[in-house]
Amino acid sequence: IGAFLSLPAASSAQVQVGPILAFHDDADLGIGAFVGVPMASIHEDLSFIGDFGFFFPGDSGYDGVDVDYWELNANGLFRVPLEGQSFTPWALAGLNIANGSAGIDLGELGHSSASDTEIGLNVGGGVTFGTGPVSPFAGAKFELGGGEGAVIFGGLSFVVGG
Repeated sequence: IGAFLSLPAASSAQVQVGPILAFHDDADLGIGAFVGVPMASIHEDLSFIGDFGFFFPGDSGYDGVDVDYWELNANGLFRVPLEGQSFTPWALAGLNIANGSAGIDLGELGHSSASDTEIGLNVGGGVTFGTGPVSPFAGAKFELGGGEGAVIFGGLSFVVGG
């Protein structure tokens, strides 16, 4: 998805989770979820973000063909806090595992299917709005290899625990 998320500056020492809504230029609409874990021992503005997204590629153009697509992402996210602002820009980079599969019902001949999983890189950025326990975010990323495309995404980030 997206992955692709941010921990607000005021909550940088807390784990966050939330839903994601995304649009992939090849796989259409997607939904997913993320978890963000601060990496303050390395740098106070660095976080690990893991996310999973399931996309709905739409009509394959062929009757009886079912197409599925999902992504698993592991990204480093670096916040760039701006003093006196109610938003925080960020950059992300990491790994993308993308899986596409297609199946077709051949009637009396049975069912045929194929699947392909590839690993690639994510590079992108975005912005988180607000610094409270619930913060909306929006971003974009490019997938180099793996999902091989552009993804725009947004969601909500919820602080977990104290």
